[in-house]
Amino acid sequence: MEFLSNTYPVLLILGLMIVRVFFIKTNRNGYLIDGIVIVFGFELAIQSVIYTDFYWYQLLLFPLLGIFVFIMSTIISSDLLLTKAALVRNLKIIDFEFIKIVGLHIATALHEEIIWRGVFLVALVNVTNSIIAITVNCILFTCWHRAQLRSRRHALEFLIFSGFICYLFLVFNSLLLVVSLHFFRNIMIEIVNYRSKK
Repeated sequence: MEFLSNTYPVLLILGLMIVRVFFIKTNRNGYLIDGIVIVFGFELAIQSVIYTDFYWYQLLLFPLLGIFVFIMSTIISSDLLLTKAALVRNLKIIDFEFIKIVGLHIATALHEEIIWRGVFLVALVNVTNSIIAITVNCILFTCWHRAQLRSRRHALEFLIFSGFICYLFLVFNSLLLVVSLHFFRNIMIEIVNYRSKK
């Protein structure tokens, strides 16, 4: 993957992401910042999509890897047996309302991975080494989700999840892979926490 040759757009993207994480409280303003990040990182976002390789085996591999990530996340942040019981129980009550939630999670995974891995991580790798880039990305990604964090174990799980996703993105150069993993992890969490509206 080719990177931007000029560091100014990268520093601007870094500054915008820091503002997004720590100073923007509403989604509307946050989406505005995300749009600006995509405009300045457009070349990176396009490269992330263009250079993504797709093989048919990924249709099976990605969901399995997503379930593995969910299990590892559960082991780190909560009780695996309780999560398994909730998953089995809630799979029986899924209704049409859940289909809407699936669409929302596809959009969320796509949006977050384009911003955080497709633009921001690639921009960071452009000006520093991979370890520092992954570390900064993980810390800011976790801070960005701070409203969802319920405990230190959950924050640790977010850091590890983000680091794993960053690593896979850099190794396999596949935006499709990280979007899939993010989606399957989120949807499994949603199933565990799902309550029918009926």
